[in-house]
Order: sequence, then C-alpha cells, then structure tokens
Amino acid sequence: PLRACPQNMGRLVPIALPPGELVPLLLGRPPVLIGEDGAGGPGATLAWDADRAAYRVRIVQAPTGLRQDVWVQPGSWRILATVLYRGGERVASVAYGQLDALGPAGPPTLLRMQTARPKIDLSLELRDVTLDASIEPDAFTPPCPLGMRAVELPCAATRGR
Repeated sequence: PLRACPQNMGRLVPIALPPGELVPLLLGRPPVLIGEDGAGGPGATLAWDADRAAYRVRIVQAPTGLRQDVWVQPGSWRILATVLYRGGERVASVAYGQLDALGPAGPPTLLRMQTARPKIDLSLELRDVTLDASIEPDAFTPPCPLGMRAVELPCAATRGR
C-alpha cells in the first residue's frame, strides 16, 4: 500500500521540490522566491499583463541568478501561473486552470507543470473531489499491475514500524 505522505507524493509527481512545498503547489500555492530585500523589496516589481488579463509579479534574486514571474488573477488574488528562470533560461513552470470549480477557496482542478531538466511535462486533472472529507489512512491503496511485484514504500515517520 502507498500512504499519502510528502515522500510518496514526491514519488508520484516527479518535480524537484521539497515534499513540504509539493502539496501547496498542487493546491494552487506554488513556492515563491523572496526578493533581494524581502518579498516586497527592490527585487520585486508589479505590472499589468494585458495578454493574460492578470497582474505579473516579477521577483529577482540577482546573487543567485534566479527570476520568477507570478501571474495573479485580479479580484480573487489567486495564482494563475508561475515561471522560474535561472540566468535567463526557463527552468520550471506551473499553470492552473478551473480555479473556481471547487469554490473560491478550493484547489484548482487543472494543473500543468513543466521542467527543463529533467524534461517533464505533467498535466493533472482533479475529478470527483470532496473537500475536507475524512479518509481512512489505508484507503489509498492502488492495485498492483499484473506482472509487477509490490514493494512497500514507507513514509519517513513510519519507518521501522
């Protein structure tokens, strides 16, 4: 059985993020860089992007060579997309769709993540979602495909049990 812990989520979604940042990313809250003097310091700018009909926040960390563009929906202030660059090269991006399908506080139901190295293009669609439902810890047990051997993947907190 596969438990829904941060380590196993990282195995299912092969994006190079610490496990604690992956779940917020899936829920529509991607990690955001901190500008040179804090998030609102001189390393951050705000502009209107008419093509996307959204605000674009650009955050620059000159010492690291990182830049992040984050598009924010006016009114709801939800993140529509983000792109991370290193030295002018696109490193990773995340785009969200159907932001309000599960209500104004629910997660987006469409998600597309792309990375340059390794080259990954992953699209996720949430279907048949129930928010805040209680689930049994062992409820998420995918069947093992025919011809494959099942291997237990314990979470860090359950090792040795």
